[in-house]
Amino acid sequence: MTNNIHAQQIQQTNNNSNRLGSSLSNKKDESQILASRKSYPKDAQMGTKQMDNIMSILPTSGNLLVWGLGNDSPYWHNSTSGKVVFLEDDDPTTKEGILWYDHITYQYPYLNAYKVHYTTKNNDSNFEKYMNDPWSSDLVINNFPKEVMETKWDVILVDAPLGWGTGNWGTGPGRYQSIYMTLQIARKQLIEGIVSTVHVFVDDYERRVENQYAQKVFGNKKPYRIIDREEGISNANRQAHFIFHKDHCIISNPTSCGNEDSRREVQAIDRRQQQYDNGVDEKKKSDIHRIEDEKLKTNWIILLTINTGFYDFFLNWLAHYKKLNVDTDQEVIVIAEDDIVFDRLLNDRRIPTSFKIERSKFKSSDTEALDYESDSYKKMVSNRASILLDKLEDRLDIVYSDVDTVWLANPLQYVDDEFNKDSQVDVVAQTDDLPHEGTYPYYCTGFMAIKYNKRSIQFMKDWEVSLLEKPKLNQPIFNELLKGGKSDMKAQPLPPVQFPHGGSYYHGTESDRQKAVIFHNNYVIGHDVKKKRFRDYGLWLVNEEGKTPSAPLATLATTLLPTEAGAQKYRIQLNTLRALSYLRPDIDTVVFSNNNASSSGVVDEMCKKLGIRVINDFESNPHNTPYVRSIFEYLEGDVSISSPFIGYVNADIIFSSTLNNTLNAILQYQRVRRKVHRQVLIIGQRTNVQVNFTSTEDHEEELKEEQEYEKFVVKAQRHGDLFGTDAQDFFIATQGAFNWSDIPDFVVGRPGYDNWLVDYIFHKHKTHSLIDITNTTLAIHQTGQDGNKAGFVEREDKEWNSNLIGEWENVDHGFIHCAHHETVWEKKKSRKKKVILNERISSCSDGIDDDDNSNDGNTK
Repeated sequence: MTNNIHAQQIQQTNNNSNRLGSSLSNKKDESQILASRKSYPKDAQMGTKQMDNIMSILPTSGNLLVWGLGNDSPYWHNSTSGKVVFLEDDDPTTKEGILWYDHITYQYPYLNAYKVHYTTKNNDSNFEKYMNDPWSSDLVINNFPKEVMETKWDVILVDAPLGWGTGNWGTGPGRYQSIYMTLQIARKQLIEGIVSTVHVFVDDYERRVENQYAQKVFGNKKPYRIIDREEGISNANRQAHFIFHKDHCIISNPTSCGNEDSRREVQAIDRRQQQYDNGVDEKKKSDIHRIEDEKLKTNWIILLTINTGFYDFFLNWLAHYKKLNVDTDQEVIVIAEDDIVFDRLLNDRRIPTSFKIERSKFKSSDTEALDYESDSYKKMVSNRASILLDKLEDRLDIVYSDVDTVWLANPLQYVDDEFNKDSQVDVVAQTDDLPHEGTYPYYCTGFMAIKYNKRSIQFMKDWEVSLLEKPKLNQPIFNELLKGGKSDMKAQPLPPVQFPHGGSYYHGTESDRQKAVIFHNNYVIGHDVKKKRFRDYGLWLVNEEGKTPSAPLATLATTLLPTEAGAQKYRIQLNTLRALSYLRPDIDTVVFSNNNASSSGVVDEMCKKLGIRVINDFESNPHNTPYVRSIFEYLEGDVSISSPFIGYVNADIIFSSTLNNTLNAILQYQRVRRKVHRQVLIIGQRTNVQVNFTSTEDHEEELKEEQEYEKFVVKAQRHGDLFGTDAQDFFIATQGAFNWSDIPDFVVGRPGYDNWLVDYIFHKHKTHSLIDITNTTLAIHQTGQDGNKAGFVEREDKEWNSNLIGEWENVDHGFIHCAHHETVWEKKKSRKKKVILNERISSCSDGIDDDDNSNDGNTK
């Protein structure tokens, strides 16, 4: 097989004479197109959510290829002013004895449609054959339309041929060839540079061919999104959205695109699909389909600059940003323009870990809210071009926003839409209605998106030179350079209805304000005046003291075993909860209890006394053992949890206060991306200490008071035994560190899952940091009657995790000593010890996989 799989055979096909309609583009203006997109066809088999998703990708002048004709074909025809082509089966027996092509084109003769001939059958032998040989030459469609191969397609929709009918499989040919030919069309256009991206939608994704064969022939590529059809429509189905880029292995080198490239992602989807196919209750169906809510990730980096005087404005911007539930992988860079604000940003726990904090290269001693016309303000904003240039030269696409804006909706999709309208555009920006000569737009530099390329870099250099000659307001110079073609950079204004300036927002109607995506609080001058205007419109989310509610450093979850009040296990678990409560406010605790009849009252009583929240709504296996995934997904999904770290700890572990120091130090390293990545997993060894209390006696190990807790910590330091590196009793991570749809349904408290998770992060070394905090954090294991290996006690589901893991040698990097980094105490003598983060070189470095998405922890 070569890189050009069957390309020659495809290229030799002739123009198909079995076609109707015209290849000329539709003559409709944009308003007609947008109206048509909301005029959903009656009795459509595709859901409106699915159609809306396709329309959100297809430009209003884009080209659309549809496999299949139907009563919804006029809808697709009218959805764009670009080319729309339909491909339909030429077999008269596949649609209840009529030639469907003739039936539809008779009703709608204006459709541009071709007949194609399928040679496959939807049966077991064909499925086995093409799963074993997904690029078989049998799948090439003879006499394939030349127009289809040579047109630049923005979107390809696979909704044909027939893939169902009577019996287990049905009488249709199945969609092997339409899926295969879609891949070849995408490959041809991407390799030849005709397009940079191809969006493919595969309908009826719940079926075996559409799901398993599509993933196989697409090189095990995971869909970016899966959309369910809404309830109330017969034969409800799923639709998968794939996005192909030139650098994906199936495009550039299909022969090397083996199962390992996306094996673990595919396993996760297959596992969910198998659960769906086997039948589950409605609650679990909603969890299985949680991938539907995944947002398409953009390549944009959000950039803000801030000084101390406007820190409360940054907090207000941040509060609005958090409400938008932007993807946790979206990176935001915050440039601190003075030392005071830099320190505040490093230590403010309300800031998500996806934010990177940088110190401006242009140090300023001005920490107040500067007046607009002041020399200090002009000097500060004169650095804007230099800051943007610096990021563009890092090959970043930038969305820049002033902090006197608020984001009322996610603007990134609107930004993408503007760039999709014209591939030659380099920058899109908000506009101002300030007085200026001529009819060219007057751009506002307070909100703009800039693509990395030679033209934008040259413009930033010209802008920088003009500003550094003498400090001045940057916006007039920006517009002067664009005026009259003085720059090669092409600018495009953002729609003023969605991106109003302060004047139009203020003077507009309430209906107009409801349409705003961002509100830029300009057209008034001064910190306090701007703040009052935000308050007047209910957009100020920071309290009078310039603060928003603080956040703990970490939110830790635990689960409690069923026990009776007063029993040894009861006292051990109560000790853990007490010790965690002594670490407040830095550490917050959440208890997950399955309301077991023998223990729910005890759990509620313990937690109520200590003010600890109890969660009952989570998933467990048939033996009532909680899923690890369910716990972490709750922590990540609860909007009230804003701590930078979340984690799980066994209910017999007691942390000393050194945990707070260590986590705070790691947070500061992580904020500046120094030594560590944005995503981290924190682990460490435990120290075993025997506890001797019984159910009837009080002992000094019962930590009823904080003073007793401190004594117990000292005892552990002196007499405890450090346990091995093969057992992990706690996991603390940044939010979003794990893609839980990737990960098997492990349960807590059973052997193996801890090693698998550590191995998983170990192999993501290019994007994740694995940190061992043993040296700086005391984690005390209360050893009771069940000893130091309580997880190995015989239970019905003892082997649950082991059965999911399969071969244990496949998690041979799942040990604490395999961590990429370790924390140590600074050797320099000082009153306050400082935690240092060091890189670690260990024997575990052997076998690191260069593929970020791979993991040696194979599952069965």
